[in-house]
Amino acid sequence: MTTVRVALSAHLRTLAMVEGELTLDVVDPPTVTTVLNALESRYPMLRGTIRDHGSDRIGDARSSVSSLADATSHTTRRTRGSPTA
Repeated sequence: MTTVRVALSAHLRTLAMVEGELTLDVVDPPTVTTVLNALESRYPMLRGTIRDHGSDRIGDARSSVSSLADATSHTTRRTRGSPTA
């Protein structure tokens, strides 16, 4: 397991009823998919807000996901037509 820190936008923090940065334990190796799985498992009200409901596909309006793992910043950006993370 790896602990990752997740910074949500203000509207997602409001929806999840949290303040500040979140800490999640995810399976190794941490990927965007494993982080989103852990996030949606812990905060089910966020399902369908970051990625399309029922898939690993990050929605067009949600094209940037940032996470920190082992004190290293990893950012995944997707443009229309590019593969998803």
